[in-house]
Amino acid sequence: MGIFSHGSRLDWSVLRRIAGMGWIILLLTGGCTRPTGEDVMYQYFDEASGATITRLTAPVPFHKEEPMLAANARDYVYIGPAEMNRSGHRQLVLWMNFCSTIDRGRYSDSWRPDGVFLILDGTPMELTPADSQLGVSEWSYVSPVVGGSTLVYAVTRAQLRLLARAGDVRILADVGGQTREYARWRSADTGLQRFVGYIDDEDQFLLTSVDE
Repeated sequence: MGIFSHGSRLDWSVLRRIAGMGWIILLLTGGCTRPTGEDVMYQYFDEASGATITRLTAPVPFHKEEPMLAANARDYVYIGPAEMNRSGHRQLVLWMNFCSTIDRGRYSDSWRPDGVFLILDGTPMELTPADSQLGVSEWSYVSPVVGGSTLVYAVTRAQLRLLARAGDVRILADVGGQTREYARWRSADTGLQRFVGYIDDEDQFLLTSVDE
């Protein structure tokens, strides 16, 4: 039996072992696209954390059909990378908002998955929760769906490169031993490659490097 078993269950221990080495192999097999086109970046100063935060202007949508709840019902995950810069010390995170169009209580403020993976062209990458909200008062990303649960994960530049380059991206969330799978919304203009290009270009004139 492989990683995926019948129904909605996964062998999460196998998935974690693969994730530990699979993304390194992906990183060694490709490059990164430089930012082009219109401005998709937004930057602001967060007084609570004392950090200058750079992010995309809009998060990237993922969805999961829920026909058992109602016709055209969907669960969504909106994700967005962000860089925190505190006097030259730079930290990368991935903002996530889990929400639903039909059952607003499905993802409450206290809702937390047991584990979250990005599946990048078939290779799993486990995400590590960041320390709470890292002292940030407002990430400034806005989900089109009211409510839901907002989570922040610590990521490296190498991981963001893989995410930006992947053709097929899915999100797996383990909730009480059950797997919820979210696919990237069709034809979504992610802007992720331009974000990675931005933080790579930054290194050309900054003395300190972003956490790898």
